[in-house]
Amino acid sequence: LHPNFGIDDLIEIVKASTKYDAIIKSDLSRVLEEAVHEGLLLLGNEKGHYSFAHDRIQEAARLFVTGDARNELLLCIGNKLRELSANDDSGESWMLYTAVSHLNSVPSDYQSNQDKVGLAELNMLAAKISISVSDFEQGLILLRAGATWLNQEIRWKDENYDVTIDLFNLQLQT
Repeated sequence: LHPNFGIDDLIEIVKASTKYDAIIKSDLSRVLEEAVHEGLLLLGNEKGHYSFAHDRIQEAARLFVTGDARNELLLCIGNKLRELSANDDSGESWMLYTAVSHLNSVPSDYQSNQDKVGLAELNMLAAKISISVSDFEQGLILLRAGATWLNQEIRWKDENYDVTIDLFNLQLQT
């Protein structure tokens, strides 16, 4: 959770999972308020915005979900954050970086070839932002991750050629 990430965003992520498509905002609010009362979450500056009380609590929450459920949850969260970051005019890039982090941590067999190309482009976008603020190391990590998504099967196809060239050229320049 991020200070700018609210209950409505969380509901969208939960609804993205067909298993929980009937979630009610009041039920989720009650659960989140209980977590605040127990000291697991902190209520943010804006009503309905939460964050973990400690990074260890966040880490434990991540470890609680495993296997396919974890990968599906990471995909839901990553894709929702990618969607939100595309519409974010605040100038903050935390949603993009978090989306990239979540989506990069999902095994490639969960992604179609089209999704892999999209992830390569997303990594390149995040890398360009990192490089623009002189974080060359992070930029290079993201560019390498992007290139990894473009496996030999799809890397040099006509429709992916420009993305592949751009990723490798940017790596060389960095």
